[in-house]
This record gives sequence, C-alpha cells and structure tokens, in this order.
Amino acid sequence: MDQCSILLDAWNFFDDFARTLDLERAWFDSDGLSMVHKKLFHGNNLPAVTPVGEVYNPVFDQLQIEMLRQAAHEAMAFFETLVWICRESRPDAA
Repeated sequence: MDQCSILLDAWNFFDDFARTLDLERAWFDSDGLSMVHKKLFHGNNLPAVTPVGEVYNPVFDQLQIEMLRQAAHEAMAFFETLVWICRESRPDAA
C-alpha cells in the first residue's frame, strides 16, 4: 500500500467520523487542504481517473505538508478526547 492510499484512508476515516457525529470539520474545510485532498485522491491512480499507462505522483510543498500535519494532529487529538470521554462514562470500561 502506498503513502497516498494510507493518507487518503486516514483522511476519509476522520472525515466520516466527524460527519457521522455531526462534528466541526474545520481541519478539512480550507482551500489549501482541499488541494492536498485532490493530490492524495489522484495519487491513488485509480483506473477511473488515471489514463492508461500514466501514473500521477503528487508533490507537496512545505506549506501543504504542514497543513496536512496540523490537520492530522487536530483530528487525532479530537478522536483521543472522544475515546477518553466514552471510556470515562462507562464504569465497566477497562
């Protein structure tokens, strides 16, 4: 599995998680991150969007890398907080 696929899977997990719980998705809604998402999507080289015989290998500039890093950090911190709250609200949780 390549890096674009792993990153896009993580992106989709956190985005779906936030949508399911009707949570704020600020870390996904900037124009800059929209471009990062587009690059990750096309970097998966799906047959439906990649011409036969071609391969797209996205190049991310330093700002895009930092934006992705910050978005991942915020999403993970939020996820960990929710897991902690759920655990604390159940007396039988280990």
